[in-house]
Amino acid sequence: MARIGLVYEDEPIRIAVEILIPKILGEAGEFEPLKGGPWPGIVGLTPNLLQVLAVRHIYNPLNCVVVVFDANNAGFAAREERVERRVGERRYSFGEPIYHAIVRQIETWLLGDPEAINAAAGRNIPPVGDPESLLDPKRHLIQVLKNQGGAPYDRNFVRAAASIADISRIATSCPGFRRFMERIRGCGQQSLPLQGYQ
Repeated sequence: MARIGLVYEDEPIRIAVEILIPKILGEAGEFEPLKGGPWPGIVGLTPNLLQVLAVRHIYNPLNCVVVVFDANNAGFAAREERVERRVGERRYSFGEPIYHAIVRQIETWLLGDPEAINAAAGRNIPPVGDPESLLDPKRHLIQVLKNQGGAPYDRNFVRAAASIADISRIATSCPGFRRFMERIRGCGQQSLPLQGYQ
């Protein structure tokens, strides 16, 4: 079982990522989640939260650490770079963290699997051909669920949709999710040293 440190922006991200990462790894995951809060607050808190995970790693080793946040309407690369710059040259006992900005919002990934959305909503929701092109996927999803009389958008909906989701369908619809998968693969097999860091 992979042990994963997770710094996240908000609860929908935590819920979805804690369900999707084990699907990517093909094994169960145990998470050490720490909430970084909304942008830009997560930028300033990330170095301290990573330090907390470094201390926890000493007593209960982590296979990897992931920092996940929404890019919203900014470029994902610019968001990732900003967090990385804030962390700077710090080194942590668990190794190099994985920084990932979701193109737009976590709802982009949920919309990437229309079958999961339909099952979680209990209704036939019109599919979105390119979820990453939506300017506000969360607002779109909330509105379409309301219009179709489906389940309300809340944590239970996120949990249901992510649990049902097929990661290959999301990867087909969302290149940003494919990039996330590539970064996460192998995470469960990492054996990170407890020495050689400062």
